[in-house]
Amino acid sequence: DPILKFDNVKKMHKVPFYLVADFESWLKKDDLENQNVLNRHEPCSFCCYRVTPYEEYQTPPTIYSGPDVIGHFYEHVFSEQEHISSILTDAKPMTPLTDEEQLLHERSVFCPYCKQSYSKKNDKVRHHDHVNGQYITTCCNNCNLCLKTVATGRQESQYIKPGSKRKFDEEQKFELCVFFHNLKSYDGNFLISNCRKSYTVFINKKGEVGYHDVEVI
Repeated sequence: DPILKFDNVKKMHKVPFYLVADFESWLKKDDLENQNVLNRHEPCSFCCYRVTPYEEYQTPPTIYSGPDVIGHFYEHVFSEQEHISSILTDAKPMTPLTDEEQLLHERSVFCPYCKQSYSKKNDKVRHHDHVNGQYITTCCNNCNLCLKTVATGRQESQYIKPGSKRKFDEEQKFELCVFFHNLKSYDGNFLISNCRKSYTVFINKKGEVGYHDVEVI
């Protein structure tokens, strides 16, 4: 019988950074002569918090209240993406394994992600954290290549030599997840209705200007 199996290994990668956000709004009397609409919801403030297990990169929540709340929120998110991307671009080499870690690596006989045994074409490798260089576990080479933060924009360059640090273009950006409280039913209306074309602009490999589609997932 057909068996449904999970095989999207890249979804098993724990993101090193993500944002949690929420908007507050007030009711503003509608200026239009529409008897069916008494008030309109207008955002008056936001709070955004960077979540990461790395203490050296943890920051206090950002709170803003004033004019153009959505504009300031977009600017803050883009600023966070640039800062976090610069951290992820500087991929740390793996630190030497402890005796215990080395023993775990040697005793590993199958990949903990795909559950397949190692082979000559798909040998076992050491999977490590690119932010702090710490060893995570041993897995197969195929899964190790999938277990990384998704890059957007320009592609990463090739390794200069085995064991060297990964190099990226200066404009390399990484995907940053933002979680909202009640996004679909409320906050998403503010984000989409106030989204500006300049927020989605990008330059392709040919140097041409393009615009990303806006997705709410």
